[in-house]
Amino acid sequence: MEDFLGAVFLIAALFAFGMFNFQKDEPLVEAGLRSQAEAIVGPAIHPLSVEVNGRSISVSGVADTEAEREFILTNLREIEGRGRISSALTVLEPAVPYALHITYQKGQATEIEGPVPTERQRAALRGVLGDRVEALTLASGAPDLEWGGVALRGAQALVMLENGRLEMDGRMVRLNGTALTPEVDAKIGRIFTELPGGYGFEKNLTLLDDGSPLRLSVTKMPDGTLKMSGKLPQALELAAIDQRLSEQNLPITPIAVPFDGWSDALATGLKALDQLQSGNMTLIGSSFTLSGEAWSETAYEQAHALVDQLPGAIKATTDIAQMDDGAAFALTITFDGVAAVARGKAPADLGLRVQSAFLDHPVTGPDLVIAQVRAGKRWWQAATAGIEALKELEHGAVTFSDDELTFTGLVFDSARQEKMAAQLAAVLPDGVETRFDLDYYDDGTPFRLSLEFDGRDAIAKGKVPAALPISAQSGLLGGPVSPGGLVDGKLEAPSDWLAAARLGIGALALFENGVLQVSDNRLRLEGLLRDPNVETQMQDLLAGLPDGFDAETELEFLDDGRPFWLTLTTDANGARASGKVPYDLGLQSQSVIFGRVIEAGDLNYADVPASPEWWNAARTGIKALSMLETGTVTIEPGGLILSGTALDATRREAVERRLGFLPEGFDVSATIDLSGD
Repeated sequence: MEDFLGAVFLIAALFAFGMFNFQKDEPLVEAGLRSQAEAIVGPAIHPLSVEVNGRSISVSGVADTEAEREFILTNLREIEGRGRISSALTVLEPAVPYALHITYQKGQATEIEGPVPTERQRAALRGVLGDRVEALTLASGAPDLEWGGVALRGAQALVMLENGRLEMDGRMVRLNGTALTPEVDAKIGRIFTELPGGYGFEKNLTLLDDGSPLRLSVTKMPDGTLKMSGKLPQALELAAIDQRLSEQNLPITPIAVPFDGWSDALATGLKALDQLQSGNMTLIGSSFTLSGEAWSETAYEQAHALVDQLPGAIKATTDIAQMDDGAAFALTITFDGVAAVARGKAPADLGLRVQSAFLDHPVTGPDLVIAQVRAGKRWWQAATAGIEALKELEHGAVTFSDDELTFTGLVFDSARQEKMAAQLAAVLPDGVETRFDLDYYDDGTPFRLSLEFDGRDAIAKGKVPAALPISAQSGLLGGPVSPGGLVDGKLEAPSDWLAAARLGIGALALFENGVLQVSDNRLRLEGLLRDPNVETQMQDLLAGLPDGFDAETELEFLDDGRPFWLTLTTDANGARASGKVPYDLGLQSQSVIFGRVIEAGDLNYADVPASPEWWNAARTGIKALSMLETGTVTIEPGGLILSGTALDATRREAVERRLGFLPEGFDVSATIDLSGD
């Protein structure tokens, strides 16, 4: 790309200064004329075609206006060196007024009439409205270039409605119709935010629904009276579900039911509520809750059995208590590793002796309230599972309340916590959540270190001992080291592991960027090094790894390590470059310094910069060669060799003076003959 841009700039410059022989350089002339002609027609509103034959230029297509047509032809005539101009341009008819009207009804054919500024904008509208956009007339006269984009916004908003009409008169947009929910109305509002300057927007939408979810809430009073509220879909036959529903004056909406079986959930939920003395049944979307008081164990179990019959799409929650003081059961047991103390409220069938049996340690409870009623099977099963798991802690507490078992305290390691979690998952009822807020004496995993180094900063992960403070490693890497999921090991690390980790950090500091991993008896380094010379330094470091440690490396290099060199030759056939140069001394840069186009021979580019001394020596050598008629210059590390022919002695002296600007430490060898010698 660098070579191509350099050539284009050179052609354009030579053409502009009239340095072409129009007969000898006819192909280049034609290319220059084509480039200028295409640049003139490129910004046209509609695609235009340009053909260049020799110096003759032909242009065809549709101009948006007569002014655009004249502008294009005038600019084509002003091209220097052009021949005859042939025009087959036609001017698009304007539409007055510029108005677009679209009538939409979901499920029916869309009616559309009016103009469209460009075929590209017609294609954009086709993606929204389908093939009905073929009825639009291609016409000029749009208020501005933004009109098509605003029309597309309008079409996108229109098809969100159940039915409606879009009217665009000039820069005024009006949208009327019927939207299903406020969410649709809000989406349409967002479509028309930040319209281009000068545009106005009005909408008048009727909403079929208030946007709230389908729902029914039924409260049963102690005397059996039902109070209902909610919003139901009009597609349901309420009397067939439950006669009591048809007797209520509940809001009805055209929104469809969320899933098949929603009506069955209503019927089953009302039957479950009938089992309670008092309570509430609420169905919101797919979420079902049933709460209240059952006056008998039979009623309690029947209510739960009905809830269990709800469709699978329903997420059900129950909070049903057998009658006592009405307070929910809640239990916390604190364990010190030897004995435990219970507090809260426990059911009659979970007294202190039962708790002690499950914990395998004595439990006392001076502040524990024992209810006169039993808990349901689900509550009792979850609570006893939590007590049994508590004995896995070194010390801590378990709390069971609101369908959540919470463990706090100290556990030996992560493996012990995983054992607890697995045992609980096997026995806990559905819907009971487990939360662990535990500290580890040790996480049970071996020491490991992962350092991700970007050349400046590093992120440390893994598990390291106190003898290897990560923050102290910033001095080796030259930048801050931040923890990212780092675990502090409580135990003492093996000395070999510590030595390998420190050595690996030192090796990582040699990378441009990379990753160090130290685990068990293995060290791995992967990343980017500057060149093979740095790899040698790294391998020298790794040779000091403790016995038994294996090292793996996966390396990439910015450079192959070979020194930079450049040979540039110029003669009657042009200039050619070969060698290995830094990325900032490509052919374009060389051509700019040389003053003429340089072609590539066996030329390679490095991804690393050269030293300022070598780069300045190369520039001096290229500039000196440009002052010769023919010749060759070679720039190597620490030296420059120039040979060739100068036009006269004055030019030779100028070249020699130029070579006097070489950086200190660069040797020069110059052999310059004079023309005619």
